[in-house]
Amino acid sequence: MWITLRGGIIWNILTLRPKLNIMVNEILLEQAKNRYSSKNTITDNHYKDDMDSFILRIYLQCDPAGYGKVFVKKILRDHNMNKEVNLYPMLDRSNIGDVVLTYPKEEYFTSKFYDPRCIFAKEINFVKDVSKRFFEVKISYLGKNDTYTVRNIRPYQNFEYYILCFVNCAKNFRPTFLVVDKSVISDGSIFTLTPMNGTKKSNKDNTDIGYGLSFKRDHWKDLYLEGKNLMEGTSYEDLTKFLSKMTPILKKEFEKNVKISPKDREKMKKYKIS
Repeated sequence: MWITLRGGIIWNILTLRPKLNIMVNEILLEQAKNRYSSKNTITDNHYKDDMDSFILRIYLQCDPAGYGKVFVKKILRDHNMNKEVNLYPMLDRSNIGDVVLTYPKEEYFTSKFYDPRCIFAKEINFVKDVSKRFFEVKISYLGKNDTYTVRNIRPYQNFEYYILCFVNCAKNFRPTFLVVDKSVISDGSIFTLTPMNGTKKSNKDNTDIGYGLSFKRDHWKDLYLEGKNLMEGTSYEDLTKFLSKMTPILKKEFEKNVKISPKDREKMKKYKIS
């Protein structure tokens, strides 16, 4: 079978097809190699993206299992230089969420906490003295079935809030940020929590179980979550504002709970520190 191309060139399609297949294979192979080399690779420069661009980037470059860690790291990096937000990562083995908001802040060079009211460095205990709030962070992209899925929900962990980001892929990947109390999701009264591994029966004697949940976009459960949002709005900027406004609350709590010793108070008077 012969075909005539533009310019009067005649090709035998039986001869052309194998050559086209080879060309397509080479193009696809190069794309696959590029994807393999850049897969799950987020560089320091990528973290300089604005949040909207970063959300697109991790969708394109990361496996779903890798979204969470880089998303948490992005939030931490964005707030690293914010003097009103003392936000730090939690170790996985701590089982107290992903990030912690504190007052006072951690001393950069020593990684320790000190009472900012004392003229001489007085170290304080992170567990006993530092005022803090723990957050679990989740990001979910809308699936082709018009459903959001949240995985690795850990009710057994001792954190206070969820920072949630739902990305509406059907509407230009528009993100919605929410902060809700842990109980809104973890108590299981509204959302059905399904064990990530095994069945409810096989997990009946287990306490540290990871769960998953899913709900349709614009379903009443979606609207319920937005109604429980503790922020003023649903933007990334609203998240920063929420964290900033919580810092004075933590400061007040710290000053109430951690008393200044008579000795330190005398030093403050001597150096005219109120």
